This record gives sequence, structure tokens and C-alpha cells, in this order.
Amino acid sequence: MRAILLLACSLMLVAGCSDKREPPYRDPQAAARKGRTILQSLINKQTYEGLGFDSLDEAGQIQLGSPMPVFDVSPERLWGFSPGKDTYELLVRSFETIYPITVNGRVKSSLTVVRTGKEEYRAAGFGDAPLVKQLFSFRTDDKGAQFLGRVLGLYMNFVGQ
Repeated sequence: MRAILLLACSLMLVAGCSDKREPPYRDPQAAARKGRTILQSLINKQTYEGLGFDSLDEAGQIQLGSPMPVFDVSPERLWGFSPGKDTYELLVRSFETIYPITVNGRVKSSLTVVRTGKEEYRAAGFGDAPLVKQLFSFRTDDKGAQFLGRVLGLYMNFVGQ
């Protein structure tokens, strides 16, 4: 009897752990649009401030801004770098792209889209409002010519062009 009860409980546990994530999208913009919808559903009385919004009413007004690609700089590449070398050798394209979340043209929060495979993209992160507000305040255009640079291990970020 115990074995049957244990088996039944195990089967219920396995059935409850099934993968219920959204399917990946073939286009990063589609993943970002879905992420915007998910973000809207996460905004409530308890979370709006932590996600970077001034009021709960702003949840219905959020828009996606132009994406900013992310490039990483590893400490190993920095240590081996010498003056006169091409600085592009330091940059490695990340699997992440950051989309600013705006309300009335002002950056409030962010949405991160991650490439999970060849032509597969998912919304993977929300918020980090203080950092994204600061980074996008340095943006001089909205055409995607600028990128976010991250120096891994040193927790340093910069806006590059």
C-alpha cells in the first residue's frame, strides 16, 4: 500500500513539474512584445516602485523603446590589451539585448531579451530601473548605434558607440 501511495505522489510531483514556459520566438522583437505583456501583468501595488514606475497607473502606458545590444569585455581580454590595438577585439557580443521600457517617452524600467538558440529568443528579465535609467540617459540617438558594454567581474558598465 505504501509503495502505491509513494508512486502516486511521485507521479503527481512529476506531472506538476512539466515545462510550462512560453515557447521561444524566432524574432527578438516578438519576444520583447511578449515580455512587455508579461511585465504589465507583474505590475501591481506591491511591485510598481521596485520595477521603476512612479505609479500603478503607468502600467497601462508602458512602451518598448529601441533595443540596445550588449557586449561583454572579459578581464582576460583587458589584461592582454595594449595601446594601439583595435578596441573591437575586446568586445564579445552577448546573448542579451536590453529594451528600455518607457512611459510618455521617459525610461522607467527595462526588459532583457536573451537568444537561447539559433533564431530562438525569450524575454528573460525585468526591472533594474536605476541602472537602465542611468544608461539610457547617455544615449544620444534612438537608432541602435549605441551599445551597452559590461566589464565582467568588475561590475562596470559603459555606453559605447
